[in-house]
Amino acid sequence: MAASGLSVAANLEPPAVDAAERYLELARRLSHEFGGPLTVLGGYLDLLRNGDLGETEQLGEAELDGAQEHVSRLRSLAGGIIRATRIRTAGDSVVIAGSTAAPTEELLAGCRELSATLAGWTTRPLPPAQRRALEVSTAKSVQLTCLASQFAYTRTLLPDHGALALECVDLGRWVRALVHAVGPVVAASGHRMLYTGPAGPAPVALEVRSMELALLNLIDNAQKFSPADSTISATVQRLEASAVVQVTDEGPGLPEGYRIRPFGRIDVPAGFQAPGFGLGLSIVSHVVALHRGTVRLGAGPRGTGTTVSLALPLSEDESGD
Repeated sequence: MAASGLSVAANLEPPAVDAAERYLELARRLSHEFGGPLTVLGGYLDLLRNGDLGETEQLGEAELDGAQEHVSRLRSLAGGIIRATRIRTAGDSVVIAGSTAAPTEELLAGCRELSATLAGWTTRPLPPAQRRALEVSTAKSVQLTCLASQFAYTRTLLPDHGALALECVDLGRWVRALVHAVGPVVAASGHRMLYTGPAGPAPVALEVRSMELALLNLIDNAQKFSPADSTISATVQRLEASAVVQVTDEGPGLPEGYRIRPFGRIDVPAGFQAPGFGLGLSIVSHVVALHRGTVRLGAGPRGTGTTVSLALPLSEDESGD
């Protein structure tokens, strides 16, 4: 599929849809997505625990039992969040956001802890089948973390959310640290992660958590659409009045007619098959708009693949760190 070279600005006016309805629709979609990665996690841990992938000499029974209990706890938290979003009206959106805040934070913390545990296990001298099972499980744990992060972020759609909690950071150093953190997960999915930074500092004002979510969405999208053994590149440039971070993949590129809507699903042409709900770029566009920036989609530097560029205004505080 050839790239279209389409360029779409993200600082668009949101459609005339009530904010509470937007929140509730997105929250329902995201919360129901929790089941997929949880099922895969539980299934692979069962295979490991039951010996279906060979003797687990490098993985103790207590460790595997603990991981299974961990997944059961995550499943319970996710189930409570899903139930909270069922059969509700938009008028209940603030109540839902409040009642799910603590379970979502606990779900996020639990997913991060499990991801670190599983990734650590993959460093042991394991048979290929067990190693692959743990790599897939780690990736699914990270996917669940992203979904929970997205769910938490939906609260920013509500009108009484308040202003962003901004801090000045050096965008180059910040993106580099994020790329290094997700590098092992990207490698487990069969891709390479490459980072190129600016010559000097590029201070920007960020709400770090929401911008991290935006970049994780871009990297996740790049993995979905890229062939095995390909490179996903993250580049930061400082321009005269802005700093730009670009994520580029070596996939098939964008189809004609691909459009971002600031809130809700992506408008995708008929016949174009993509995994997921198409919510990732929509959330990215909203995050960037809240930071007074723009997001653009286009072909990769060689005319193939896709490049997503996020342009953020430089901060007046040159001490970004």
